[in-house]
Amino acid sequence: MRINLLSKSLLLLASFIFSNSVSAVFQEGNVSADVDGGLLAVAASDSTYVAVGMFTKVLHSDDGINWTKQVVPDNGMRAYQSLSDITYGNGTFVAVSQQNNIYSSNDGKSWTETADVLDSSPAFNSVTFSGTKFYAAGSYWKSDFTSRITSIIESADGATWTELSTIETSADTALVWDGNQLLLAGTGGKIWTSADGVTWVSNDAPYAVNDVIDGLASNGSDKTVAVGWHLTVMHSADGQNWTKIDYRDFSAEWQMGQTDVIWTDSEFVMVNNTGIISTSSDGENWTDDETFHTLLAFEDVASIGSQLVMVGSKAKEGGGKLPAFAYSGALNATSNSVPTANAGADQTVTAGVTVSLSGSADDSDGSISTYLWEQVSGTSVTLSATDAVDSSFTAPDVSANEDLVFKFTATDDASAAGSDEMTVTVNPANNTNGDSTNNKTTPADDDSETDNTSKSAMNPLMLLGLLIPIVVWRRKK
Repeated sequence: MRINLLSKSLLLLASFIFSNSVSAVFQEGNVSADVDGGLLAVAASDSTYVAVGMFTKVLHSDDGINWTKQVVPDNGMRAYQSLSDITYGNGTFVAVSQQNNIYSSNDGKSWTETADVLDSSPAFNSVTFSGTKFYAAGSYWKSDFTSRITSIIESADGATWTELSTIETSADTALVWDGNQLLLAGTGGKIWTSADGVTWVSNDAPYAVNDVIDGLASNGSDKTVAVGWHLTVMHSADGQNWTKIDYRDFSAEWQMGQTDVIWTDSEFVMVNNTGIISTSSDGENWTDDETFHTLLAFEDVASIGSQLVMVGSKAKEGGGKLPAFAYSGALNATSNSVPTANAGADQTVTAGVTVSLSGSADDSDGSISTYLWEQVSGTSVTLSATDAVDSSFTAPDVSANEDLVFKFTATDDASAAGSDEMTVTVNPANNTNGDSTNNKTTPADDDSETDNTSKSAMNPLMLLGLLIPIVVWRRKK
């Protein structure tokens, strides 16, 4: 894809130290630390991303975040060759290498190699899909080393290839199908067009563009965009007549260049080697997002719906091989508001009772997708539900007052999450007032009091019983 891209990226990255201080809109992918040397290209099917790069690296991801390294057939060049570009079409991923080898896969995991594609041994830099066929371009030096020759090949399945034509060029750097024709870009701002891949027409820009065109993208109808080093951005309605845009005027940043551009079904997305992402609905008016500016060197970008995945390489402190990276996210997610969560008021309860937890949440610019109740601290309890607004549990037995803390989290339809905590204070079962001495009784004292009372009540009767016999006896006398 980008014949001069790697060497220039190495020079630029030498002065950059990667920082994790980035916007929450994008998330860094889990790329294994042993994937060194950087990633050079990425492509997407309807549900899968595949990234390729130096040292025949191939990575597969279903979500753009979690990446798994894949093994490709080893022809003895695996440790030395670079996979420079990849495309997807008709259920097949096709990756090309700069060592005259092409790889194809139906799932991005199991790969088939087509080795030594042409006798001329070109370095393949670009590959594209027209809707019915795959096309690839690779260049090699003429025998007298006066110029380079670019070979154009085609394939119906990505495995069996046929050479269509050759063009004398300085170097091929990008290839795209615009819905009606192939466009091939090279150094010096030169772009060729062909309806069949056999007959080519050279279209020199109507101005001096001493640049390397690294990316081509078309909306499939009326607009093609070409981007390159030295901040080149051009657009054309027919692939022959081009208009250059004064995209950015950074005289002090002349080295900052565009590395790729794609069409996402709704807009053009352009990336460059200092971490700037730019978007345009018409290819003429561009808006920049500088979240990663100067932190990362983007080499390529792909999309599934509104999700973007950017791949490239980043500087390694202390030198050594450049580690690869992948970032995933959506630019339009910057306006999403975090939902407001309310876990409810704090409670004080007695051990053994059922405690009800009632949360609530509000999202000002969307809807709530999921809820989550979690216990943060205190004696562990079992919640009746963890993924609902309301939950409950039985207060545990405690020997002294204890605080149980619970967190309620609400996540919206754009994956933003808001949380709130509440505390349940549990008192021992025999201590409703919080003081274990208030209800204490003394059985011995109670018995003594009862006996005294009884004795007091019986004393008058006993005296009367003693007096009656005495009275009767005295009357008889």
